Amino acid sequence: MLSGAARLEESEAIALAREAPLISVIVPLYNAAHTIEPTLRSALAQTYRPIEIIVVDDGSTDASPDIVARLAAENALIRFDRQPNAGVAAARNRAIALAQGQYIAPLDADDLWRPTKLARQMAAMLARGPATALCYTRFLAIDAEDRILYEGPANSFAGAVLHHLAREDFVGSGSNALMRADLVRAVRGYDSSLRQRGAEGAEDWLIAMALAERGEFAYVDEPLVGYRRSRGNMSSRAQQMLASARLVAARYATRYPDLAERLDAHLRDREKWLFVRALAEGNWRDARAIGGRLRGASGLARTAMLAARERAASVLRASGLRPARRF
Repeated sequence: MLSGAARLEESEAIALAREAPLISVIVPLYNAAHTIEPTLRSALAQTYRPIEIIVVDDGSTDASPDIVARLAAENALIRFDRQPNAGVAAARNRAIALAQGQYIAPLDADDLWRPTKLARQMAAMLARGPATALCYTRFLAIDAEDRILYEGPANSFAGAVLHHLAREDFVGSGSNALMRADLVRAVRGYDSSLRQRGAEGAEDWLIAMALAERGEFAYVDEPLVGYRRSRGNMSSRAQQMLASARLVAARYATRYPDLAERLDAHLRDREKWLFVRALAEGNWRDARAIGGRLRGASGLARTAMLAARERAASVLRASGLRPARRF
């Protein structure tokens, strides 16, 4: 396996050997005044060139549009557009419509990238070949002050991955993927209808599934994304995210009946994980609702619920600790 430095040298050699493809970084923005500047600076710090950064404000009511306007005035790589509030999927789709790159890299307005993120991914995609639709990496969960909470799973699924992705959303973060723009447009981008049905939250899994139907995946075995965990962001809305995942699973179970069992197992695991997160974050309403469904499930599910409760209790007891490592 190539070292990190060797992989960067490989990507730089590719860029020198041929005209490097343009990557469009798309950033949906909604009331992210506390995080948007470090997020955009992490995009500007990428060692890969050429890039463009397209920020679409989704009806923010805080100071974040002013921050982006200032940064855009300072750096020609940033383009800024605004729309009335329509949800994260619609904001991303607006950015995709404006994008000029051959590749799309979504970046949420509260997440961070390490400087070699795009270079490593582009090298992996080009090395794997033209059938590659998406490349993902590992991620690190971070808190409001960029401290590392834990490392995401080190999955290494590559090639044809639809059946793996049905079982587990291993891409794991909305800021993780690098995707071929032509295929993103072929699948009509992100599904904004989930928001209209009160089930926002699984758009990233859905677009990954759609791309997995059309091409192969590549993988970079390094944690290059800082996935921010904070109360109030979309990932803290447990019931809404679960409803969204159920809609996605139902769509694919109808399309691929042979995946139905894997999709059901995926939903069971996601339900347990969202229950743990709701408890750990003090989201008692969602924890009660999800826990009630788990209590009505099989004995195995009840055992898993008790184990999850203990895990969540441990997180809560340790919540006064402050991790030392930063992203």
